[in-house]
Amino acid sequence: MKWLDLKVPNPWISVTCSIFFAASDEKFIVTVGKKNGGVEMEFGSQQYKNEIIKQYPKAGLTFDCLPEPYSGNPDANVYCLNMNPGAPDPCFDKPPLTNDLYVQRALNNLKHAVSSAFWRESLVKSKGVVTDNITLFESLINIKSAPTFSIHEGAKWQRQITKELRKEKGGTNPNIFFLEYFPYHSSSGFDFPEFLPSYNYRNSLLEFAMNEDKLIIIMRHESKWYNIKDRYIGYRLKRYKKKVILKDKQGAWLTRNNMVLPIPDCRCDSLSWKDIINMM
Repeated sequence: MKWLDLKVPNPWISVTCSIFFAASDEKFIVTVGKKNGGVEMEFGSQQYKNEIIKQYPKAGLTFDCLPEPYSGNPDANVYCLNMNPGAPDPCFDKPPLTNDLYVQRALNNLKHAVSSAFWRESLVKSKGVVTDNITLFESLINIKSAPTFSIHEGAKWQRQITKELRKEKGGTNPNIFFLEYFPYHSSSGFDFPEFLPSYNYRNSLLEFAMNEDKLIIIMRHESKWYNIKDRYIGYRLKRYKKKVILKDKQGAWLTRNNMVLPIPDCRCDSLSWKDIINMM
């Protein structure tokens, strides 16, 4: 676990069932939310939340649920660079949060204490109670409407985009780590801030991946990743050889036909589909 040697401390270990920000982001976001003649609002107040959300009214930006800056184990062989966690699942992510199995795993994910990016896979919720039942999860995964049971929308999305990979691997999940550009949930994309203090940790994880010669798959907005605030990291990523980008970034399917191999004008090594499967 060489990622333990990262120089930047993990800001996400401060997140709890009631604190949904990285500690390092709090002051910055409050500053963004200063309105009414520069009067600083009480952090976490409804007025504060309303003013923050006004910044991006069409994006459905929300800070009242568990963030997801990444998913999985940083020791994974493949890093998938995404934009942000998307809309929160109202059945799992929204308050009131109790100390149930889902919350425990979500917090463990923030502490890098999960073995796989598919840590939600097997969790099923019924009448407010989360159980760990992979058989029931498998039976519900393709059902669009299940009034009694719920499974996390993020787990469904992961299943969809990795379907071909799992088939190639004989049904097992690929060994991947999802890293988000922006760590907080929104129902749609928007012009994500170029800087948050927690981005320093994100950049450290990305630098670690390149130092360890991991495969990097840029799922969305490579220009954003190439121009992150730490220009050295972006410059290095742009010229990093062991990477691929996706053709259809809307669907972000991790399939053979959706990967650009190799990337034109990026001095990248020519990676085959078989190479990618072997890394996972």
